[in-house]
Amino acid sequence: MGQPAKSASSRGNLFDWLKNLDKSARKFHPADGWWSYSLFLFARYPHLRPRNASQGRLDKALQTSGCESLANLILDWEKRIAAHAQAKRAMEGLTSEQRIQVAAMVVDTETDYQNFASRKSTRVWSQKLGKEGPGRKRMLARKLENARRALNELREYATGLDATLGHDYQMAANDALDSLARVAGDVFSKNYHLALYHDLCHITEDPTTFAMIRLYWFFRSGCGQSGDESEVRVAIIRNAFWTPFGVAPVDFLPQYQPGESLGCQAVHEAVRRFHPHKAHRAKKPS
Repeated sequence: MGQPAKSASSRGNLFDWLKNLDKSARKFHPADGWWSYSLFLFARYPHLRPRNASQGRLDKALQTSGCESLANLILDWEKRIAAHAQAKRAMEGLTSEQRIQVAAMVVDTETDYQNFASRKSTRVWSQKLGKEGPGRKRMLARKLENARRALNELREYATGLDATLGHDYQMAANDALDSLARVAGDVFSKNYHLALYHDLCHITEDPTTFAMIRLYWFFRSGCGQSGDESEVRVAIIRNAFWTPFGVAPVDFLPQYQPGESLGCQAVHEAVRRFHPHKAHRAKKPS
């Protein structure tokens, strides 16, 4: 679908995410291990890598550090992007270092989606349990009391019989009552589950918008692509690799046409509206 024309001033006063990150990363401390920072940070800023790690491409540094599986993951993504019928455009004109940075960012984004799905599932579970839990717990308590009453009656009846008949039933009733006594003190906390739900609401943010922001500024500020071309490359990667996570594909115009501007309106609007105080910002780990 064609894109509406975009004025030159529409990209004025934008927050250059990568430029800000490059500045902030100078103050970051070297990592203790390969899980301290994102793969993109390790790819772009070799000084953050663990001690004794090589300073070349990230895949080489990982291999020499004994992290072959992680190195292969990034290499596979670099090849996958380059071999994709549409996504290969995102790699055009990039240096070897830039290509591995793109691959690292795509791997990071995939991880973000996996974490998002996990937190979202837990959020739904905690909300449902917080709302339904008290009623379910009261029903369990009533059924528990009924079971205890029935077991007491069984024990009393078995006790009055000859031992050859009632002993095993009496012992079984005693064991069951002891087991029920252990669960009787289990207290359900509605407030805990609802608090968990509200906490997860604050950290369960769909990563799509910020992922587009990062890629856009990587292509534009980090690779010297035009704003329009950066939008296209982001849209291509989104449509090629993020849809399996439930992300809707976006329309974009890959070539200039009369009366229409090259680019992607969805990416354009995300970049225009981005504000560092309302989204993820580069921070040093605590």
